[in-house]
Amino acid sequence: MRINSSGYRLWKKRRDQKILKSKSKRRPKKKKSTNVLITPRENISALIPFEAPRNFSFKNNDEETINFFNMVLNYVKLNIKKRKKKKGIFVDISNVENLTIDSLMYLIAVIKNLKNIYRNNYKFSGNFPSEKEVRELLLESGFLNYVKTNVEFELKPISNNIQIRSGTNVDTDVVKDILDFIIENVGIAKNRLGIIYDMLIELMSNTKNHAYNSENIFLNSWYIFLEIKDGKLKFSFLDIGDGIPNTVHKTLSEKLKIGEKKNDSYYILSALNGEFRTSTNIKNRGKGLPGMDEYCKNEQLEKFKVISGKGIIELNDELKYNVREAENELIGTLYYWENDISKLKGE
Repeated sequence: MRINSSGYRLWKKRRDQKILKSKSKRRPKKKKSTNVLITPRENISALIPFEAPRNFSFKNNDEETINFFNMVLNYVKLNIKKRKKKKGIFVDISNVENLTIDSLMYLIAVIKNLKNIYRNNYKFSGNFPSEKEVRELLLESGFLNYVKTNVEFELKPISNNIQIRSGTNVDTDVVKDILDFIIENVGIAKNRLGIIYDMLIELMSNTKNHAYNSENIFLNSWYIFLEIKDGKLKFSFLDIGDGIPNTVHKTLSEKLKIGEKKNDSYYILSALNGEFRTSTNIKNRGKGLPGMDEYCKNEQLEKFKVISGKGIIELNDELKYNVREAENELIGTLYYWENDISKLKGE
């Protein structure tokens, strides 16, 4: 067969294709992203499913939402201890009828902020809410900035909220963006927003201070979301550090040699009341949770709620705290509060 003949060229082309095909079979397959949302149509028989509650909200349905995340995280921890073979986790939110962004922030933390020993052994996937309004809320929240999807959506312009932001340290740029957003969309003078600035900086700082615990399943991080609705600034802030009860108990046990641990809500109230001291032996009055307690008493904060460990503290209409203990614990600390826009303006 002549080298320049058409028959030779055809033979060579077929031979090269066979060689290429053979090489591609020997190539190791690329690992798919661990942060992929898939549709219900795909085969999930090889995955472990966890169905979110229909009311997927720490704000409105804390017990059931805490229980859901406990099931997921307990499965992750149990399989690491037993050294079981890696298996995917499928988060089913298709039947969610009511959604608040606090639950999405925690879901992001579970997907993105597990320590490497856990994250490298699990692949998370899931679906979208079937309800149109719930699905649109998820899309507008900025959730897709943290996960990948093979589903295309037409996103509407965001006009009434700051999408989910995250960080590991104090981030003045994020705080500035939030304040600028409030000024632009609500028309509040910058000098009236000192309360917002102080609270956000303090909460971000607490995330770093409460970060290290060898037993914590999460890496240090915080998440924040702001919605402007019904004449209110509605904030959700998640700190996935060590949590208030563990931090306060550790402080008290080191200073006062207190061994037995009390209810988690007791430690949250202690922190609110400034009843534990810093390493300099100066009360934390005016900073952190004591500062928030003061804002609550001055009616500058509304609907204030803290969940940490098993402790749940909520501000009622009489400016008193309703105190509860959950059945299961929330790793980290979740804050929710509202600021009345008219009060911020001084009207």
